[in-house]
Amino acid sequence: MNRQILKIAAALVVATTVMGVIGILQNGGQTTYAFEQTVTAMRGKRSFHIQTFYDSPTWLKDEYWAEFDENGQVIRLRQKEWLGRKYPEVEVIWENQIKYQYELDDKRGEPGILLISNKKHHVDEEDVEEFDPEMMIEEINRKIEDGLATVKVDDSQTQDGNLIVEVMTTDDPYRRVMLVDPQSKFVLRWELYDKQDDEGNWIYNKGIKVLEYNEPLDPNIFHVNFPANTIIIDQTAGAVGTAKGDLSDKEVAYETVRQGLEAWAVDDYETAGLLFGGAPKEFFTAREYDKPLDEITIGEPEWCPLEPNRPRYRIICSYVAEREGERKKIRISYCVTTVAGQPGRWFITPIKL
Repeated sequence: MNRQILKIAAALVVATTVMGVIGILQNGGQTTYAFEQTVTAMRGKRSFHIQTFYDSPTWLKDEYWAEFDENGQVIRLRQKEWLGRKYPEVEVIWENQIKYQYELDDKRGEPGILLISNKKHHVDEEDVEEFDPEMMIEEINRKIEDGLATVKVDDSQTQDGNLIVEVMTTDDPYRRVMLVDPQSKFVLRWELYDKQDDEGNWIYNKGIKVLEYNEPLDPNIFHVNFPANTIIIDQTAGAVGTAKGDLSDKEVAYETVRQGLEAWAVDDYETAGLLFGGAPKEFFTAREYDKPLDEITIGEPEWCPLEPNRPRYRIICSYVAEREGERKKIRISYCVTTVAGQPGRWFITPIKL
């Protein structure tokens, strides 16, 4: 009898260990969920529509629609950026190595700007990978296989009929919590908590909400369709900006701003337009309040990172401009960076890249 009891106890220990490692949920004696089912369901992504969150589960940052080839490489993508702030409104569409970036600053009531440029890869490619639902699940699965993570599923923890799955790791201080559809086994929500406060409450870091996964996306999502008064700046049509030549990065940044402002001051829209990245005349006429009229002073270029392996400098300038019917001395900053797809050429960014 004692030997039989010991066998039963040992079996219970093994079952408990398996439940902690692979996250099996049992309901009424029947196994209804195992974490491996989510790993399998999320593999082989061909599309997703997600929202990302930072610092708070309600502070919405970006929204992505993405399609992938059979190797998991992005084919096309649409991104709405920084949705948790009032302005500016920023959207990006990337396909066939062409990037369309639209920006609208409602604060000033100016027409939106659509900047078209050559981009071999989407500029926020690392962000897409960081929030890729499949890659997140694969990372957790690797940690489980390496004995660095345990998965806990409690049948008393449900939300709107969905499962709450908690992952704790031993190689980092994070706590991961997932909301899983018990039917499809897809992850619907994924949250990362990176530390605890003095009272033991976990502090929110970031997360995603999966709105669509491996479903056909509406093709119109990837069509460039912005308001009729949008100012279009097309850098794929020809050379723009200024050639660096033998100048240093700081020198070409300084010269680009100097020449651009001086051309604008005398209504030389052709030269100013090229230096502002291919901006048309209406770009400048919509910004008459920023037009330099006199006493132009160009400050020292300050390093202002934009993206990996792409330099950018911020230059604070001062000059006389007309504001509200009066000539006033103003301070204004301009940023200068390289032209995508045009090696050795620099331009003044017409929008916040």
